[in-house]
Amino acid sequence: MKPGLPAAAVLMASLAACGCGYELGPPRGAAHRSISVDIFRNETREREIEYPLAVMLVAELRARGWNVTSAKSADLALGGSILDVSQDVSAENPSDVPEAGSVKISVEIVLRSREGREIGRTRVSESGEFAAVRGESRDSAGLAALKELARAVVRGLETLCL
Repeated sequence: MKPGLPAAAVLMASLAACGCGYELGPPRGAAHRSISVDIFRNETREREIEYPLAVMLVAELRARGWNVTSAKSADLALGGSILDVSQDVSAENPSDVPEAGSVKISVEIVLRSREGREIGRTRVSESGEFAAVRGESRDSAGLAALKELARAVVRGLETLCL
């Protein structure tokens, strides 16, 4: 063990790796070794949110050991829809400009085989908070929510029959 690595982090990693039979990244020896990421369909009024989501999904998949490749050569295809983007304002300034609150993003993810057969489908929601006194904005909260959403989606792949 590396000096300075918290024991709790080592314990959590150990439990994650062996507790339910899951490992980070695709299962070893499985037919599913590569994945493509489709641009999610945006069913909200939030413009172009699907593009940063795709970038964050690719980054998270790669960070967890997945081989992200083109749709033509991938064993799996990850896609879905952005269902909702909502804002909850907890504080406003005298001009009614939000100074604190949160942004929640909900998606439905669909995992398909190379042949197009649906393997699984699930919904995931994550949120990010903002406070103007910390130099944050609704946009920074939205980016934080997207980052957490990408993490949750990749973790959710384990529930989709991998």
